[in-house]
Amino acid sequence: MGSGHGLCLRRLRKGGAGCVREALIEKADFGALGYELTPDSYYDAFIRWERERHGYEVKREWLRYSPGVVAGFNWLISLLAKEGDGVLIQPPVYFPFANAIANQGCRKVTNELINKNGVYGIDIDDFEYIVTSSELESLILEITLIKKYDPKYNILLRDDKSYPYIELTKEEYPK
Repeated sequence: MGSGHGLCLRRLRKGGAGCVREALIEKADFGALGYELTPDSYYDAFIRWERERHGYEVKREWLRYSPGVVAGFNWLISLLAKEGDGVLIQPPVYFPFANAIANQGCRKVTNELINKNGVYGIDIDDFEYIVTSSELESLILEITLIKKYDPKYNILLRDDKSYPYIELTKEEYPK
């Protein structure tokens, strides 16, 4: 560290550089440390990436800034789950992610990953599933389960008066 930095820090400790000291105290008292403004270029870059890489049009109003992955994970759980809901994790998990579930009043539902020769994979046998005899039966079952459990993330049924529909086509990749 150069001597200029040391001089500045010494002045701050001795009460000098009052405006800097006041700004730091005001920021600390506010309690939210980090970036205050997110430039439009941040959102534009994400929207462009999704369009160019995945052909998906993202609307600006869909996006929210998160100061980090753990904070974003907490925020998503609070948006997508209700208190008491089970949230699936697949250990081994970074502990702040696991703690985030309980912090939001939800239950941890675990599906341990299987380590085969140093490579982790999903334990499919641990999941509960329902076998249907056709795509139509599967669609009807899905609609029935959505109505029964009313998942918080099901934003397409906001009015609670109609069902979603799927258009069945012969296209391999319908648009």
